[in-house]
Amino acid sequence: MQLCSRHESILSKYVFLISCISTICHTCCQFKHEQVSAEFNGEIYNFTFQYRDPWEYICSLVGDESLMSVHMWNSVKKYYCEGTFEEQIFDEPNTAETWWNVDVRVLLI
Repeated sequence: MQLCSRHESILSKYVFLISCISTICHTCCQFKHEQVSAEFNGEIYNFTFQYRDPWEYICSLVGDESLMSVHMWNSVKKYYCEGTFEEQIFDEPNTAETWWNVDVRVLLI
């Protein structure tokens, strides 16, 4: 079976994508496998799950130079304004009031 040029292009992009993902997977913190057990109604149930250590994951993001231009270290306030109507928007962790309050408090010290 012969592929048309469109399919060959899609296939080569897919192969390239898989190659990139494979390379990237080795630079990021790896998934860990754990198992927990719980007793319920006299029976023991085992649960196996995958996870990334949150601290290792955060450290890998902070240390990734390719993300430096998009890291948000400071809090921001965003607003939707239309005429005299104004509404604060919360769409990212750094738009939260708690983050803002901590930043303001640090500036006052």
